[in-house]
Amino acid sequence: MINKKVFQFPIMYTLPMNKIAIGWGVHETVADECKAANIKKALITTTGLKGTGIVDEINQILTSQGISTEIFDKVTSNPKDYEIMEAYKVFKEAECDGVVSVGGGSSHDCGKGVRILDANKGKHIHDFVLHKDVPWMEEAKKHKPATLPQIAVNTTAGTAAESTCAAQFTDTKRRTKPVIILPCLAPTAALIDPLLIRLMPQNITAWTGFDAFAHAFEGFLSRIHSNYTAAISLRIIKMVAENLREFTYNRMNNNACERMCWASTMGGIAIGFGAGAGIVSFCLVGTLVGGVTVTGLMPAPFDLYNASLGAVLSLAIVIIFVRRR
Repeated sequence: MINKKVFQFPIMYTLPMNKIAIGWGVHETVADECKAANIKKALITTTGLKGTGIVDEINQILTSQGISTEIFDKVTSNPKDYEIMEAYKVFKEAECDGVVSVGGGSSHDCGKGVRILDANKGKHIHDFVLHKDVPWMEEAKKHKPATLPQIAVNTTAGTAAESTCAAQFTDTKRRTKPVIILPCLAPTAALIDPLLIRLMPQNITAWTGFDAFAHAFEGFLSRIHSNYTAAISLRIIKMVAENLREFTYNRMNNNACERMCWASTMGGIAIGFGAGAGIVSFCLVGTLVGGVTVTGLMPAPFDLYNASLGAVLSLAIVIIFVRRR
């Protein structure tokens, strides 16, 4: 008889996947996805994406097909706690019944925050932060799942926020960036359209693209990775290695653009298929031990991009692993 105690992780779990659609022009189906999710009035959470016309186009698609909208465009990078609380206030006052997040990880995480608050009325976004000194899966059971529908329209390729059940925000009091993990938090549907993603500035293209690599890199090295995540992670690493440089300098390269879209979303799938967020993300995301934040100190004080910091951390981690060998 096999003694399961000899295995550190004898059982591997995967999280359920919601709908993901990738393809040229798929953003035009946003109204169809809203109707399928029974959204009649949507709160659009976004940074504004000034100069691209993307938000105006999404808004026009929705309203032309009978879906009312309310736009909250005050989201900033590493969304602040007060921004999420203000977005929820707008959501309630406008009597919305769903969220359409347009942008990258910050816009999607703000939308997730609104859904968390709607499901657990009367609480502050700080009340849902993951604590390391209490089993978080038990703590999560105390909160109601985020059942409000959300359609995520990507405009960046790398964060994977469109396909994960986690959300991050900036705690402006502690000056950290904690994480929230709750059931049903992944968006109802994710729309990844290369037509929108190729509009990224060059620096954002490079940073978010490396974010996709970091998810695969840490997922492959994770001690809880499985055959699922190993296969997905290796494919992501290959796609990023072959296409990120070209896409950064030539965003009109259709093939490179499309492959980076796949790499981004597959990073979220690898996390959900058992790899979890590994050593790079742990350094960037704030968790509480005994009420004291032990990680997540790096992005918050200077409002830096996770992806750019992830590139630096990944290099340091490689050096450590090589030296240990």
